[in-house]
Amino acid sequence: MDDPGPLSRPHSAPRAARVALLVGGAALLLGAALLQGDVEPQLLRAAPARDVPRVMVAAPLAEPKAAPTPIVPKALSQPVSDGAVPAGFDRTRHAHPITAEHLRLYREDDLLGGAWQALRRRDFQTARQLVAAHQAEYPDSKAHMDEGLLLLADCMQSPSAEHKARAQAFYDSKTYSPLRRRLRRSCLELP
Repeated sequence: MDDPGPLSRPHSAPRAARVALLVGGAALLLGAALLQGDVEPQLLRAAPARDVPRVMVAAPLAEPKAAPTPIVPKALSQPVSDGAVPAGFDRTRHAHPITAEHLRLYREDDLLGGAWQALRRRDFQTARQLVAAHQAEYPDSKAHMDEGLLLLADCMQSPSAEHKARAQAFYDSKTYSPLRRRLRRSCLELP
């Protein structure tokens, strides 16, 4: 199981609450002092002048500088659009059509994403079927993903020394694969 991080430890919740309370209280006090006016007279009224440290007395504010004049771009000599249509432009065609290549990529991602979701549900049979469908439809594409998903299914379903050795070989050789992290957590970090 993944470690959810340091904030989930039992002793950090009271500490976080105390810190939030202290920060909120300080902000509330500062806001109240600023709403009542200048902070320096309040400090001086609260204690005699000899007790107020020099660093707490506010320095006089400098006069604000005038804002620089904005630079306005010159007007264009010709209008941007004169109504002319560029050569070869077809108004009936969508600017970004869904091509056969788009559909192929969507199908491939659906197969691999479905296999990963099946593994998350621990539905190993469906994951293996989707990987097999991906291998049949796209034999030359993303073979490392197919191999990694099948290794992940093997390790999750029946952890063994053989599966761990295969996962380690994949982890060492396929440094570009996004499945390395998942294999490390599900296969290599197990006892």
